Amino acid sequence: MKPNYSNLFFFIFILIFILIPSANVFPQDLNITPYLKKIEAGEKGEVIGMLPELKQYYRNSSSLIYLEGLLTEDGDKAFQIYKSLVDKYPNSKYADDAIYRIYTYFSAIDKTDKAELYLNRLKTEYPESAYIKLASRVTFLENTKAAVKTEDSKTSPKVKEKAVDKEYKFTVQAGAFTRRENALKLKTEFDKAGYSSQVKDKSVGGSLFHVVFVGKFTTEEEAKSFSNIINSKFKLQGWVVKFE
Repeated sequence: MKPNYSNLFFFIFILIFILIPSANVFPQDLNITPYLKKIEAGEKGEVIGMLPELKQYYRNSSSLIYLEGLLTEDGDKAFQIYKSLVDKYPNSKYADDAIYRIYTYFSAIDKTDKAELYLNRLKTEYPESAYIKLASRVTFLENTKAAVKTEDSKTSPKVKEKAVDKEYKFTVQAGAFTRRENALKLKTEFDKAGYSSQVKDKSVGGSLFHVVFVGKFTTEEEAKSFSNIINSKFKLQGWVVKFE
């Protein structure tokens, strides 16, 4: 009995018909240059509106992950996006840029240990990156500012502080944002809830962050208890820092 090749050929034809189109349904990467130009031209809102459709079509695009990080205004959420990029796509052309942005974020919120960790990762994994020199310049400027501040405190005449502020040693850093409007929005929520808060601007490596602090405490234990309350109430990831 002769084998039925017609059925076999038909099966192969159907298989090819199914597999070939599906291989092109989700292109591997996206050229984000046009979108970066739109952002530079002040059309960030338009690019944000395009993001959901782009994410559906370019599911495996490392460049799109980087673009999403740029468009994310909450510092902690942007960090998570950049981290996913460098962890999943370490060979992406935007990987060293993402690590540098993580470094500047942690520097801005005074998490020096984590900032140093990512700076070392940048130097180790991307030794030819131009961002290493830029990061070194940021570190130098930060150290210089700290040294000047320390020297000023030694040489400047003592100014009598308000008794009410003198006892405060700790506060809670509630968030850091690239848009001041978002920082002010969180501050307004704290104000409505009866919590004292303030927004301070910090520039690191050309990136400006608007950092929100809430509460003033004399002991670290009080500050930690308060941070647990607001983290639960406002769905945040705040932490205790020294009051300045």
